[in-house]
Amino acid sequence: MPLVFLGHEDGQVTTAHVPDADSWTDDERFRAVTADSAIERGVWAHHKEHSGSSRPAWIESSDPEFAEKLARHFDCPVGRPDEDALPAAVDEAFEGTE
Repeated sequence: MPLVFLGHEDGQVTTAHVPDADSWTDDERFRAVTADSAIERGVWAHHKEHSGSSRPAWIESSDPEFAEKLARHFDCPVGRPDEDALPAAVDEAFEGTE
């Protein structure tokens, strides 16, 4: 199950587990993170009010293709701005998915 990290401008990080591509379609996986409507709210919609921004500052994922797709949608970079920006526990969780 891939991990997705959505970086906030204030340094917080939203972490989500997204089902594998063999469990959900690419569209379902994408909507699980990006949806923002009265009917469906994805991970970012639930957390953006705490971020002070309508889009993540950066995205990282254990699924590089998915990270690229999300980055294009949100118009933000892939990858952390600073390797030391996340707590060690997050680094360990990410490393465990590879």
